[in-house]
Amino acid sequence: MAITATWLITGLNIVSTRDSAQVQTVLTWLKVLMILVIAGFCFASVKYGDWHNFGTKFVGARGGFAGFMVALVAALWAYDGWSDVSQMAGEVQRPQRSMPLALVGGVAIVGALYMLTNAAIQYVLPSAAIAATERPAADALQLVAGNLGAGLVAVGMAVSICATFVGSSLSGARVPFAAARDRLFPSVLGEIHSRFKTPWASLVLQAVLSSLLLLVIGRFQALFSLAIFSEWLFYALTAATVFVFRVREPNVYRPYRVTGYPVVPALFILAALVLLVFSFMDQPRESIAGAVVILCGIPVHFLFQRSKAPDDKAI
Repeated sequence: MAITATWLITGLNIVSTRDSAQVQTVLTWLKVLMILVIAGFCFASVKYGDWHNFGTKFVGARGGFAGFMVALVAALWAYDGWSDVSQMAGEVQRPQRSMPLALVGGVAIVGALYMLTNAAIQYVLPSAAIAATERPAADALQLVAGNLGAGLVAVGMAVSICATFVGSSLSGARVPFAAARDRLFPSVLGEIHSRFKTPWASLVLQAVLSSLLLLVIGRFQALFSLAIFSEWLFYALTAATVFVFRVREPNVYRPYRVTGYPVVPALFILAALVLLVFSFMDQPRESIAGAVVILCGIPVHFLFQRSKAPDDKAI
């Protein structure tokens, strides 16, 4: 089912970027509506809701800074869409204005919905019950509204996953596409479909790699841990390039400058590195797998650079 969904959404993104964006918009609004309905059900429950649940504790919790960071690794997946926005910057009108609004506003809205959902669950279930279940939202709604409530959560999760899938597929393919245009990847990945005007080759490559990961790994938790470690490693590296280009090209015109430079990017890099350390400690196998996948790209990169060198000299 996951592989089928991967190729269906890839096909949609190849056929029309506009249609994909519209589908994602509809699914996102539907997701927000379902979150509000679920939270409303929980807070409206007089029989099962109790404000005292917010004062309950789970004695088996891993406390301290280490416990906080391990919990943060999982929670950050809910906010990860901000990076997808940046990958679409080349196709955004007035990016200097639109990008900060999308990034700050998007993260703020997601944060509000995330806290609302967790507060609604905590209102119905005590901390020990939340810690004991793998599906706290479904258990809370089943308690409040029976099987209908649990079914509503299942539908909401499916809608949420599809909305994220469409957007991530649309934006993720722009990375190999841009790299190919910069002659860092094979030129075929930089091709635009003659009819649909979309980066079809990059989308197909992304779908192939996703299918291979699903076949080889399969488990969501393992894929999730691999993704978090890999992404935050590249977030740190990307932020570090701000310092490199400020030194290497000090006089280049910059339409957007990082507010609070150099403190803000330095703090971001430090936070990313701390997160990577705790991610590795909590999920060493998946983190090592992510590092190995990334390191495999280094010889591939140099082989590609060597293979295109004669052509460059001829030019």
